[in-house]
Amino acid sequence: MPKQIFVFHDKHKRRFARITTKLSIVICLINILGLFLLFCLYKAVQFDSPDQLNTKVEIEKAINKISTNNKDIIEVGGEGILVGINIDSDYYEIERFASLNNKEIILTFDDGPQPVYTEKILDILKKENVKAIFFVVGENVLKYPDIVRRIIKEGHQIGVHTFTHTKEDEGLNQNKLQTMLEIDAAQKIIEAETGYKTRLFRIPYWGVENTISLNSLILSVNALSRGYTIVSSTIDSNDWRYSDPDLVIKSAFNPLEGQVILMHDGGGDRTSTIKALPYIISLYKDNFYNFRLIDGELAGNLQELLKPISLKEKIISKAAKVSLLIFAYINKFLRIFFIFGIGIFAVNGVIYLSLILSKTFKRNKLSKLKPFVSVIIPAYNEEYSIAKTVNSVINSKYPRFEAIVIDNNSKDATGRIILNMRRRLKIKNLRLFKEKIQGKYAALNKGIKVAKGRIVLIIDADTQVLPNTIQKMVAAFSDKKIGAVGGNIKVGNIKNLISAFQAIEYIVGLNLDRRAYSNLGAIPVVPGALGAWRKTAATKAGGFLNDTLTEDAEMTVRIQKLGYKTVFAPDAVAYTEAPDNIRNFVRQRFRWTFGTLQVLYKHRESYFKKDKGMLFLLILPFLIFLQLPFMLLAPFVDIIAIATLFINYKLVVTFFLYFLAIHMLFNIIAFILAKEKRIWLLLIIPLSRFYYQPVWYFILYKSIVAILKGEIYPWNKLNHVGSVIVESNN
Repeated sequence: MPKQIFVFHDKHKRRFARITTKLSIVICLINILGLFLLFCLYKAVQFDSPDQLNTKVEIEKAINKISTNNKDIIEVGGEGILVGINIDSDYYEIERFASLNNKEIILTFDDGPQPVYTEKILDILKKENVKAIFFVVGENVLKYPDIVRRIIKEGHQIGVHTFTHTKEDEGLNQNKLQTMLEIDAAQKIIEAETGYKTRLFRIPYWGVENTISLNSLILSVNALSRGYTIVSSTIDSNDWRYSDPDLVIKSAFNPLEGQVILMHDGGGDRTSTIKALPYIISLYKDNFYNFRLIDGELAGNLQELLKPISLKEKIISKAAKVSLLIFAYINKFLRIFFIFGIGIFAVNGVIYLSLILSKTFKRNKLSKLKPFVSVIIPAYNEEYSIAKTVNSVINSKYPRFEAIVIDNNSKDATGRIILNMRRRLKIKNLRLFKEKIQGKYAALNKGIKVAKGRIVLIIDADTQVLPNTIQKMVAAFSDKKIGAVGGNIKVGNIKNLISAFQAIEYIVGLNLDRRAYSNLGAIPVVPGALGAWRKTAATKAGGFLNDTLTEDAEMTVRIQKLGYKTVFAPDAVAYTEAPDNIRNFVRQRFRWTFGTLQVLYKHRESYFKKDKGMLFLLILPFLIFLQLPFMLLAPFVDIIAIATLFINYKLVVTFFLYFLAIHMLFNIIAFILAKEKRIWLLLIIPLSRFYYQPVWYFILYKSIVAILKGEIYPWNKLNHVGSVIVESNN
């Protein structure tokens, strides 16, 4: 047989250097861009601020002095249409001030822009030749920038109404970063979309009341410290409450001295506002009121309240917009990914169950033949487990078999133990051979070569079979087209969380995925721990190769190219020794993962080819083009989800609970199908998402890095201690 080239081997070690250099440049540029975008997003927008509120300490002091023990009842003093802070020595008070002249009125609209209502309000104002102030929400400006530009173009004023219309129970005292974003992000979006900056500001949920909440106080003090002019209202139209336009008109018309009317162009159904507005304007005009805007003189500030931005401000605001769009798209992507992921997971599970149930409850036609079976046990330094493994085979109820131990240059007493067992117990059907070529693939090929049986059953030296295992494996060869059969492997050494999680993984993976693939005649792996092969098929395929770390998976794929089917025998049970610590688990699963990627890459030319069978037409493409990308993206989604917890924890928790519920359902079904008695394992399944899954992420990316490095990796066999305990009554 010609020498095999190790898949992914990079003889000259150029691939890793080339990719890491490019990746380093990209990462460096992304970091620089990211830092710049974050700087622009979090840089405070600053006008002229009061001398008493120009430091963080003074801002905190003002909030603490004004706030009360009851955070929802903070009294506001004074009268007027604007809001400020009166500081006299150590006395602080938030108060209203500034009044309009008699027969002056200001129309204000909050919570927009909104495509339907804002546009209609602008049409009415244009027709009536009336100007108004629109206090816009940053998120809505980001969605409907054209409407904001129209507002300014037609001579109206705009003001900041926070970025998200922050809720009353947001807890801004605990989240200073959110406070900054609510004020500054909204301003920067206005600047980016319109080219103008505004000094006008209005607090959400503060109408005409003389008391405010702690959140309103925090926003007020922080806005004033930046030099904003906070506009209050003196008349509430109650258009947020009434759907009857007559009631809105009644609430909005109050012919006293100068007034500021609170109305809304967003945040809900504003049909009543649209219907009432022409009548409100007409009533005030009929009573000789003049509609006006706020100017610098009224605000006590000679600077323009709405003015064009500088080039520097334009760059910063555009960069801030990009940052916000990235966050928005990440949030949207996260939502879509969660929904799509849960959907794929659920559909995938339903498809698996459909395939499983289509044959599970049908009586399989068992083979009546009892062909001679050769049980091959490759062994390297297995003195602690080999005797138990051989004893489990020798105690089989199957009538015609031999046990072949292939000693692959063991340095311990493995070979002597087998010879002693054969001599002491007089086991005639136990044979021992030595293979000088190092490697499991060579030991397996030696076993196949010397085997007398038509069926070769391969088990690992730490695997213990049950008395009926061989019989169940042979019975699965009911069709001449079946070239190999995979057995049902269980973890026999559950002693801690890592081994318990592996036990769950075996139960679910074998009794859902493997059963489903089996009904298509195309399981992707006939495992080395318990797998049976037609000797003719194994020989025709050329035996096991050493060009991947998973010789069993590679052989499974190769014989299916020859037209053979591979199936799963769920009743053929064996127990194996799983790694019982993280270090050994990572070593084993790295070999499995890296080897699987090698197999997927090696046979890529056969994908989607119908003549190669269902494995290549459907199963391997599904694994490589759908499952693998999801696995690669999963760690980043987890990181984003953790970050999103601080912004929208309900979204993350909701999707996690949905996923967990579906995951638990399929796990329970797998346990039922497996007739698993260790049902207590179901209790720890939620923990796997936080403990077991991150380890898998590390292993996957360790494998990707290994591919890039292009080195030749050893098989890296684990040391077994013979800790397997076989369940009774199987």
